[in-house]
This record gives sequence, structure tokens and C-alpha cells, in this order.
Amino acid sequence: MSQDLYQAPDYFQMDELLTEEHRLIQKSVRNWAKKEISPIIEDACQKAKFPKEILKGLGEIGAVGPYITGMDITGENTFN
Repeated sequence: MSQDLYQAPDYFQMDELLTEEHRLIQKSVRNWAKKEISPIIEDACQKAKFPKEILKGLGEIGAVGPYITGMDITGENTFN
């Protein structure tokens, strides 16, 4: 795998608002993305195609899924 040059700038200083749990989620998702997306994204961009195969992996790590407002779902944000 080539060197990963991506750095996530925090232009709006949002990281300082994250809880420790949120930081762990952020780190986990970033690690997954570096492993699963980084190797294929340049080729996908060159072909102007969205790599649909990543959707299953995003679901498996809990990064995407249903979020239904007003259905007695507890939690103060989409992480909970």
C-alpha cells in the first residue's frame, strides 16, 4: 500500500467538542477507511464510479444504518 497522505483538517475546531467515546468511533472509522477505501479510491475516482462494495463494510462497522427520528429511540445524537 502506498503512503497515506490524507490528514483530516479540523477547520472549525469540532474535534474539541467530541467525547472520548466519539473520538474512539472517529479513530475506528478512519482506520477502517484507510484499510478498505484508500487502496481503491484513486482508481474509482479516475473511472468516475462510486465503489459500492464499501457500503457493506460501512454497515458492518455500524457507520451507516437506519436513524428514525421520533420513534422513541434513546440517545442525544446519532452516535448513541
